[in-house]
Formats: sequence, structure tokens, C-alpha cells
Amino acid sequence: MSYLTTIELAAQLKISEVTLRQSRVTGKLLGAKAPRYLKLGRQVRYLSSDIEQWINETNQEEAA
Repeated sequence: MSYLTTIELAAQLKISEVTLRQSRVTGKLLGAKAPRYLKLGRQVRYLSSDIEQWINETNQEEAA
């Protein structure tokens, strides 16, 4: 089980950290439902498998 920080995920998706933080409030990211995240105390983490699934679902929505 691998976790990504906000900084790591923002770099992977080539978006700003602010955009990723805002997606946690709005529930939307890049025109799709925002990926799931975990709060561990004050830290936010994204499960790598959740991000892979989110990317695949987002790509399928764009293709439709």
C-alpha cells in the first residue's frame, strides 16, 4: 500500500497544490469528481491505487 502526499500527487498530475487542495473542498478536479483522500491527523494522503482508478475513470469519461 503506497500513499502520495499533496505535493507528490500535484506533481504527478501536473497541477498546482492549490488546485488539488481546492478539489478537496469542491469535490471536483479537472472537470471530474475529485479523487478520494485520507486524513491522518493533520496530514492528507492519497492511496496510489485510488489515484490509478480515478485516472482510469476520468479517461473513460473523456472518451465517452
